[in-house]
Amino acid sequence: MSVNPVQHLWLTSGWWTDSGVTGISRDQLVEKWVAAATKPKPEKKVFLYEMRAWSGELGRREWIKNLFDARVATLAAVETKVPFDEPESWDEVSRLFGSYVDPLARASGEFRDVAHSRRPEGLPQRLASVVREMARKVPPIARGAMIVSQDGGVIDSQLSADQFIADPSARHEILTVVAMRGYIALLRDYVAALGGSGQELPEGITAEIIDAFESRIALLISEYGQPPPPPRELAAEEEAQVDRLLDETLKDNPDLLADHNANLVGEAWSRARKTLQGMVARGEDVTHAGILFTKLASVRQDYNRAEWRIVSREQSYEERVGLDIGKGGTDDRGSFGSHLSERRVELTQILAVARKALEDVPMEPCWERDFAIEALADGGARFESGDFASIRQFVLSAWRDDAPKNARSKTREQAAAAVEFILHSAVQSVAAREDLGDHAY
Repeated sequence: MSVNPVQHLWLTSGWWTDSGVTGISRDQLVEKWVAAATKPKPEKKVFLYEMRAWSGELGRREWIKNLFDARVATLAAVETKVPFDEPESWDEVSRLFGSYVDPLARASGEFRDVAHSRRPEGLPQRLASVVREMARKVPPIARGAMIVSQDGGVIDSQLSADQFIADPSARHEILTVVAMRGYIALLRDYVAALGGSGQELPEGITAEIIDAFESRIALLISEYGQPPPPPRELAAEEEAQVDRLLDETLKDNPDLLADHNANLVGEAWSRARKTLQGMVARGEDVTHAGILFTKLASVRQDYNRAEWRIVSREQSYEERVGLDIGKGGTDDRGSFGSHLSERRVELTQILAVARKALEDVPMEPCWERDFAIEALADGGARFESGDFASIRQFVLSAWRDDAPKNARSKTREQAAAAVEFILHSAVQSVAAREDLGDHAY
């Protein structure tokens, strides 16, 4: 598939406008781009997903910030449906799409068709959707291999990205092997979930269906090699060693706790633990837990959600690392392991109540607190669904060159962390209440 950029779009200023409305969000721009992009192109669902994913990856790269500017990188990186009326910046985001995001999305997206063309044969129609969804999981596998490679990731630098886009065939063979081994693993896991040959099969699944899958798996293995083995169960001492590495990393880096909400660090700890356990299960030598820093960065991005969800945990973060953080009071950061039953509550109500609670906190006025209160105005309408990752970018932009007169922070980065902490603390304290009805607003 061609990975040539669709120049006719990004060379036309304001191509996305509708009836003179110039405000748009990143995700809306992606949708319009995919609809207007030249054919041949990946399946719509896959193309949308890959465009969003590559936009996010590129928006976080320093060389993109230098090539375009920080605001363009932020607009490209933040997954949101909140429109911003910044036509000049969106023109530049469109140029980023045309130069890099679109060709990379086509390059990874094409592996959906590569995998689907090698699907098991002779399956009943009722399994068509199952097989289609398996093929749709292959492009992210290819994308991961493009981003992280022993030969260097394709977006490590502007030079590496330009070289790949100019000649994607140079890596196509190795990417095909990685993608198809991933597809084999998906087929293998599906058969294992059904029980496999010789086992009692679920209703509607026949021995012929199992044979069709296993025959295809054997054929693909003969062409592309064995996929990574499924992870094994870890021994208790192996799990304990992973936990020790994570705990040591936290204790050796106290700034992680000082600069971040405990819930964020706790979630990063949990994700890092899962990744490290997987590495151990695959036989890799795990000697440190530096991945915790990467997971913390990804957790920050994941606070862009349509609803605020409170999830029960099995073990408190404080118990895990032997720390006593913010027990009670208005500075309560919450607990990584609060035994709360999962529930959903109306986000607008939470944000409105959180704003009222924050206004009532007995603390000296400061720029950071005032900014957080303003962010929660009108039920947080300015920021879709408590998108604290994007709020951080707004703080950085609002700080300007000189510090505000009543700011407590010395730098814009400290101010962004402070505002984010204030917001998380306020929202967490409200969301943890058993009955929001007792706190009318």
